[in-house]
Amino acid sequence: MEKSLHLFDLDYTLWKTEAKLAVINKKEPNKIIFRIPIYEVVFMKDYYKKYNLEVSYNGFIWYLSDKLWEDIQETNVKIPLEDIGISYREFSDEEILEKQIFNTEYLLDNLRHLKDVNTEIGLVTARCNKKNHTKNIEVLVNKIEKIIHKKVNKIYFVNDIDNNFSSDITSFRKAKIVLEYLIGFKIKGNKFTDLKQNKYNDVSFYDDDNKNIEAVQNLQFLLENLLIRTDLELKKEIINSLKTDKSIFTTYLITQNKIQPFIKKEQKLLFPNYIKMFENFSR
Repeated sequence: MEKSLHLFDLDYTLWKTEAKLAVINKKEPNKIIFRIPIYEVVFMKDYYKKYNLEVSYNGFIWYLSDKLWEDIQETNVKIPLEDIGISYREFSDEEILEKQIFNTEYLLDNLRHLKDVNTEIGLVTARCNKKNHTKNIEVLVNKIEKIIHKKVNKIYFVNDIDNNFSSDITSFRKAKIVLEYLIGFKIKGNKFTDLKQNKYNDVSFYDDDNKNIEAVQNLQFLLENLLIRTDLELKKEIINSLKTDKSIFTTYLITQNKIQPFIKKEQKLLFPNYIKMFENFSR
């Protein structure tokens, strides 16, 4: 029986919230002195390093641009760089999150096309602290169910395990979830394990971040690397199923453009090339 699954990112895919990075004074950490838009995050982990404005706080290192530092100093003239801290509290503090519910913009047109489609729905976000998001997710799920009459039965906060904020690690974790559902086995320690996962013939992934989309588009490479490390008997089982299964995965890059809301790319999960080469050589 053909089974399909559609997995959606949250931020700028199914909702827009008022959450921003909170800049604090380390001497008064409860007080927010400036707020940085979330789109700056991808630059603050590496690209802005060239400005030599490093901020270290709670085990994380961030980098400011000259412009961001000037903006912070406009309202905090005398504060030295070493007293600055950057916090994700607006994305994780339960009280702050609940206040955001009433001002959240829900982007539900991005899944309205699934109303008459026989499929399952899941959420996959880079956010941490799933427990603190309980009420926010409850509101979103209720809205989804009213619009497309489908329950959301899979919810992943991929960085809950270690409060990771690296975009590279996040992309890899999202891609692994998609691959698990195509193969039917869970991934741990960079190999497939004998823990069964629900298997789908067709998995779609929606995200506004091109890095996450590209990671899923490279599933074939990920599959082949994981198989190399997988125990022999399980590897044989997976390879045999790949010979006969027709597994399709589709990425939808969210564009924020109402005329063309998605950039869609459909791909097939293929029998690994190096296995083909080995079989031909063995003959």
